[in-house]
Amino acid sequence: MEPQNRPIGDFDSLDIFFTKRPPICPLPPNVEFKISSKLIALVEQHQFRGLEEEQPIDHIEKFEEICATRRYSGVSEDYLKCTLFSFSLIEKAYKWMIIDAVFGNGTVSDSCCHDLVQEGKVCHDTLIKYIADRPSLISKETQYLKKRDDLWTQCVSISKSA
Repeated sequence: MEPQNRPIGDFDSLDIFFTKRPPICPLPPNVEFKISSKLIALVEQHQFRGLEEEQPIDHIEKFEEICATRRYSGVSEDYLKCTLFSFSLIEKAYKWMIIDAVFGNGTVSDSCCHDLVQEGKVCHDTLIKYIADRPSLISKETQYLKKRDDLWTQCVSISKSA
């Protein structure tokens, strides 16, 4: 069946989404990148708390809409999203993320591990490195980066055994 003649339901597949998605590459060393405080504030106005009455898909759609309003020269849209995503979560939702496993004493569910591995190592590494570089955390950066790598290894192992 030719792509243009396929039913719309055939396009609602993670396989199609991820096979057509390029990897998220780190920034070249010559690219200066600083997120504007206005963009961070805009993202923080629409934070997801992880409450029962909230819909995660609504949060993701709003987050992607906000990210699509800004372009930075030499910075991919996916890199921007990985960098900004932690600002979009608060309270329970923030702890749900892998961030708590790296920066706290949280654990990651098998389901979350599968999602992490599908998202990719570059996104995982970039997000954790960005947070670890914050002034309040930089003194323990080496420890956090080791936990990041250990978590990745654990999640790859869990994903392979499923």
